[in-house]
Amino acid sequence: MNGQVSSTRIPLNRSGTRGVGIRHVVSAASVLLFTVALIPGMGCRGTYTVGDKVCLFDKACDDGVPFTADTCSPTGHCVHTPCKGGYFSEAECLPCAEPEVGEIVTHPCVRGTPTDSGRNTTIRSCYSPYSEQYVTSTCTSGSSTEPGAQTMFASCSTPGTGEVLVTPCEPGDWATLGVDAVFKDACESGAVATCGTDVGTCKTGTTICLDGTGSICVASIAPQAELCDGLDNDCDGETDEDFSAHGDVNITDLAGTEGLVLGDACGAGACAGGEVQCAMDGSGLICSTEWDADGNCEGSPFSPVASVVTGFTLANVNGASDDCCVDLDGDGDHDNMLGKFFKALKPVLALDVNAHLNNLVQTGEYVLLFEYRAHSAPFDGNGFTLNILRGEDTDGDYTQNLTGTGDFLADKSTQASLPDGVMWPDGTITAGPGSFPVKLPFLGIVDLDVHVDGAWFEATVSTGPNGTGVSFTDGKLGGAIVLDEIYGEINAYVANSCACLNLDGQDLYAFNAGLGKRVCTSAPTSSCPAFGVCTDLDDVCPAMLLALKPDIDLDGDGAKDAISVGFRIGGTSATIVGLTD
Repeated sequence: MNGQVSSTRIPLNRSGTRGVGIRHVVSAASVLLFTVALIPGMGCRGTYTVGDKVCLFDKACDDGVPFTADTCSPTGHCVHTPCKGGYFSEAECLPCAEPEVGEIVTHPCVRGTPTDSGRNTTIRSCYSPYSEQYVTSTCTSGSSTEPGAQTMFASCSTPGTGEVLVTPCEPGDWATLGVDAVFKDACESGAVATCGTDVGTCKTGTTICLDGTGSICVASIAPQAELCDGLDNDCDGETDEDFSAHGDVNITDLAGTEGLVLGDACGAGACAGGEVQCAMDGSGLICSTEWDADGNCEGSPFSPVASVVTGFTLANVNGASDDCCVDLDGDGDHDNMLGKFFKALKPVLALDVNAHLNNLVQTGEYVLLFEYRAHSAPFDGNGFTLNILRGEDTDGDYTQNLTGTGDFLADKSTQASLPDGVMWPDGTITAGPGSFPVKLPFLGIVDLDVHVDGAWFEATVSTGPNGTGVSFTDGKLGGAIVLDEIYGEINAYVANSCACLNLDGQDLYAFNAGLGKRVCTSAPTSSCPAFGVCTDLDDVCPAMLLALKPDIDLDGDGAKDAISVGFRIGGTSATIVGLTD
């Protein structure tokens, strides 16, 4: 799954007052340096001292880094204070101003250095339209790190020869789009003519001139988007052309045959002998033998009987009372180092990881399906396999899906499994160990698609609202994420999206064979914006390698290579109706 990283970004902790036109901003890098101080064994609190260097005056503390203020502390140790999210003014780090409502940033804040002062954000008011103008693009405020976009206008249209006004020009304002004037051709009152077409599902109508102010077409049926239903919906003389040999809609069957269109043979194994047909709603194609009403075809990879995750939170983030979920190292305690890591970040980083995870789940951006292979329900026997897949909503109404009646397409390429499922007398199921796909927020910078390996799952199950699928409560998932997978996903994102770092093909988190560990590849000639995802990933690299340590030996070679994790999960019934393209 290398490179499958979404660019959703959670704002770092940003707060302040406007009193003198400026606000204070705390960066991801400075936050991590302070976070290290909160984790036992990770250095002193509030300062970042390089080695044991003793100083007598500030000049002796110059570390050569242009964006830190270097001072000699009263205890005689060098302190290097980052100025990220602010700018230097006469060697003092001041927060950059942010625009208020109705204002636009024309020039972003320039950081500068302790010896070369920067510049605060330049802000002005958004423009509003003049008379006889309307807004075509609203004002975008921007921020201290990037300029906004000023309001754009166009002149209101005027009537041409033989035209009459239907709708006047609406100017709008800096925050609201305007609307141009609308005119119609004048006509002779009472004049009647034919309009439209009788091709396909369309039907002609009649135009009638109304008081000389233009005509309307009545009693007609206009062209619609083409469906797969045996009709010419778009009235172009062809039927189902988008789903046939020269169209752009096709499917792949279970045998892996690609490009199948309407009427082609399809199916594999027990599902062989099928024909590509129109889906019931006319929006696509299906293989007639691969998905029957009960989902019992042996050639089908998944049963329609399934669950969809409706709640997903990282345990231990809120303290010891949320202790969960699996003892991986056999010491009698639940292992969840990742939860403790995010708990340590909470005081200094505005990253509510659980609110973010639940938002992804409940808006349909992160669809996680459970499928209970070889069982009509997970509680009619033991030995079932719990498959976990990413999915897609079929109707765009995710609110309905959260009620337990939703239909989904499963993405077979994302399949992970927890084998050896067991149903216990108290209504609890367990499965594992195996692999489980999760979306991991990386310090509010990017979301990483990784796997929990050595994973165990436990939940209390019941028949869901749709009558066939499975609802579960008190779900617990525990396992470990290999650190190399986390760093590999970050490296893949940087390789695909951060050419501005100018790493010359090297990994940001590179493995140094001589040292036997990962090190950060420096980017001294970076051309990335001073404030952005790529710069943040570069800035936090040293502190990440220092703070995020493995605590589990997942491959059994005697060396710790993974970080333990525990999640609490809830879900409701769902139906898998097909596969994604």
